[in-house]
Amino acid sequence: MTVQIVEGDPVRRDGAAARVLAALRAMPGVARAVPVDRADLTRLLQPWLGADGADPQLPVPAMIDVDLGDSGEAAAVRVAAALRRFGPAIRVDRHESWMSPVNDVMRTLTFLALALVMLMASATAAVVVLAARAGSRRTARRSG
Repeated sequence: MTVQIVEGDPVRRDGAAARVLAALRAMPGVARAVPVDRADLTRLLQPWLGADGADPQLPVPAMIDVDLGDSGEAAAVRVAAALRRFGPAIRVDRHESWMSPVNDVMRTLTFLALALVMLMASATAAVVVLAARAGSRRTARRSG
């Protein structure tokens, strides 16, 4: 999951980010919480904003990458609920909400690939059986 601190004032944003980061690192179920570097955010925004993305006056939210040790739904809900008490400037983006459709497509493609392999194996087996039968008939005609 990713935690965003959406605050226009840089001083308040940095203070809130530090408090949220400390709270995340102390929470059970959180394996890792690392702040995203402003330079990395600027680099990611560059395709859309160009050189203006590096403007220090641009109110870019502070972001924290969070890895949950417990991959269950309960841990994610618990962490999101705990972060809500920090105020409305804290936003939690749970990656599975937008990754779920991608996972579904990948799972479907995997099943289709498996079906295609099974179909090819069946066709190969049928060709081998037909070739063996044709060979045995030719042998039977020659000897008879």
